[in-house]
Amino acid sequence: RGGEASPGRDSQLAARELEERNERLREAEERLERAAGDLAVREEACERRLQEETEAAQAGLRAAEERERCAAERETAAAAREEALASEERELQRKAEEGARAAEERERRVAERERRAAER
Repeated sequence: RGGEASPGRDSQLAARELEERNERLREAEERLERAAGDLAVREEACERRLQEETEAAQAGLRAAEERERCAAERETAAAAREEALASEERELQRKAEEGARAAEERERRVAERERRAAER
């Protein structure tokens, strides 16, 4: 027969090639499964980090809102104190003016009595 291939040998060769190809496919499938698993783990880690960052950002926002609220309360309290001081100052000024008018009136009456006494 010489250079002719035998049908049995061809089928063995074809079977071995098919088996090798199947093995490579199994290995490729395992690599894909590992890669998919790794990807799932990384995606979960990313989701956790995103959730943590979102929660931190929300906490920061709440803290900023609280600082603004406190600042507004301080401004309101300061304005109320200023108004109370101004009101007290106006009241003291009014009392001082009344006292001055009363003193002037007393002096005027004393002067009037002295003038009348001097006329007698």
